[in-house]
Amino acid sequence: EDGIGKLVVDMFNLLKEDPRVMHFFGGAKITTLVPKVREYLALLFGGAVNYTGRPLDRIHSTMAITDYEFDCFVGALRQGMRGLGLDTQSTDECIVLLEVLRPEVLGKQRSHNIKKAMQAISAKTIYERLGGQQGVTEMAEAMYTTAGTDPRVQSFFERNKARATSMKKRISAFMCGTFGGVSTYDREDLRPAHYEANIT
Repeated sequence: EDGIGKLVVDMFNLLKEDPRVMHFFGGAKITTLVPKVREYLALLFGGAVNYTGRPLDRIHSTMAITDYEFDCFVGALRQGMRGLGLDTQSTDECIVLLEVLRPEVLGKQRSHNIKKAMQAISAKTIYERLGGQQGVTEMAEAMYTTAGTDPRVQSFFERNKARATSMKKRISAFMCGTFGGVSTYDREDLRPAHYEANIT
């Protein structure tokens, strides 16, 4: 239960900073939400816990949550599990259990209006469509991990293993600025940083 409590706190910290769903938490008292969500997830994941909150459908009945926004919640929870070191199989099993809650959370607001979704997407910058800083950071992490196992380019990453964390942060900062977010990366450093790499 302590682990789930830490997971819930980490998840809300991510959601509060996620521009796709942060508006849901503007006036919310996170300290009040955390214990109820902790109870619910502990029960959902098989714990001997009593949930003392209201039914999910009543809680979310006026929030008009979409599938897209529910996916943001699931993504934050997945990221939190990864941060706690939970193995991939256990994480996937938890995500499957969460999917059972989707109809209750979305209620009658569930919609697959493709035209409406595309209109909403086209009104946002690439940075926003990727999920803001959180989404771009996750993408940079995935890109770095994939490149590190690609035999065509992994040699560039093998020689810089000691600087992996620093490099990921710089890649993320560069991508955030490139895709329309706040730029904290000095582009004048880009070429000097690759002088010795002999990239073709």
